[in-house]
Amino acid sequence: GHVMGYVPVYENDVFISYAHVDNEPIVPGKPGWVDFFEDLLRKRVKVRLRGEIQFFRDRQLRLYRKFSDQLTEKLASSAVLICIPSPNYVESDWCLWELEQFHKRMGGDRIIKVVRTHFDEQSLKPSSKSLLKQIEHVLDCRFYARNESTGFIEDLLPEVNPEHMLASLQKIEVIAQNLVELFKKLCAAAPGPSSPYATSATEQHAEEVAEPSVQPQIAVYLAETAKEL
Repeated sequence: GHVMGYVPVYENDVFISYAHVDNEPIVPGKPGWVDFFEDLLRKRVKVRLRGEIQFFRDRQLRLYRKFSDQLTEKLASSAVLICIPSPNYVESDWCLWELEQFHKRMGGDRIIKVVRTHFDEQSLKPSSKSLLKQIEHVLDCRFYARNESTGFIEDLLPEVNPEHMLASLQKIEVIAQNLVELFKKLCAAAPGPSSPYATSATEQHAEEVAEPSVQPQIAVYLAETAKEL
């Protein structure tokens, strides 16, 4: 049957918005940064919330140009957006489009920022600046630090450097616990199929949500953004 997310009425619980180049493996044979981050996040959420997390990696979305209709649907059917800003992300029209679409529909309360590495906000075009300004208050986890003595940026690269694992895990733990709280809030607020507050919007999903044999699924939709976009 059709897999619904953990949060009622949503097909996906988390939509991960990232620049495709940020997931290119640094070392051949090792996972990409986003793969590694997501796998760890899913495991930490599972520890606190019973349910299996589904990942969708729809490569067709990158290959075909009729990308926006499919993505609009995916964004509309996702409860939370995790965006992974980086120099590539903030220069990508597609990445910023995903962020803007979700923000317009859901507001900033359901957005989590996972800042992959430092980027220069001052050099961005005004529309990008204003979009990032609108989400400056959301949970912001930075996976980099500036080395005080050299002035260089040092990225956390746990997928290739075991010494970065602990610091990365601590940050991912914060994100996981925030996600769990957000899911619980959204579940509590969602009208159930038998609720007197059920609206026509939830009724079309009532059958899928009400199936007692279906274990809650935490579905993570992964949008891959091609470099050239």
